[in-house]
Amino acid sequence: IFNSVHKPFGLFALLLLCTGLRKSEALALTWDDIDFDKMEISVTKSLEHRSGGTPAFKSPKTEAGVRTVPIVDVLGGYLEKAKFLSKSPYVFPSYDSNRAGKGGKLMGDRAYDGAWQRYCEAAGLIDEEGKPAITAHNLRHGTATLMFELGVDELAVSAAGLPHPDDLELEKIMAENWDDVPDVPQAMQDAPAAPAVTATPAAPAPVVEIALDEDV
Repeated sequence: IFNSVHKPFGLFALLLLCTGLRKSEALALTWDDIDFDKMEISVTKSLEHRSGGTPAFKSPKTEAGVRTVPIVDVLGGYLEKAKFLSKSPYVFPSYDSNRAGKGGKLMGDRAYDGAWQRYCEAAGLIDEEGKPAITAHNLRHGTATLMFELGVDELAVSAAGLPHPDDLELEKIMAENWDDVPDVPQAMQDAPAAPAVTATPAAPAPVVEIALDEDV
């Protein structure tokens, strides 16, 4: 993932891995949602596809869906460069295509499927049938793994809505200690930096095991 950030749609995969955002949340991001001074992303909406596949913004179902996510150093530089080059208000806009016409708009289902397929092919993340070997949801497991390796508290990982290998046990812990759940963005900012992760593209990429499941 880290070595493939320069591939088409590679920044999308890196953002998911570094933030734990859902696919629909990442696709709904505008540049106004990113505060480069504070290095934070404001998650206030997600993308849904209505009848006919038309993309549109959707408000979170719960208050927990609105949150602020810190931007780690390895991601921040790539986002700043992407904003400088972007001509769209959206962080991940649709591409120009013969079928959909001029790009720069919200990305529809077909456009996303095509972009993800091409990214996985370029990154070598293809299974024996030629299909993507990972999904956007799989990267959320990778986020949880990175947070644990950075020393972020288990309660903060769960409060961020990220998967855990023993969800039932963690739910019990959270029920007993809810008042002590640390602030997720602050916990990530306070965590020690992973030495193998740098903003230099040529740096060795950390090995992150991503658990595959059927939850898309």
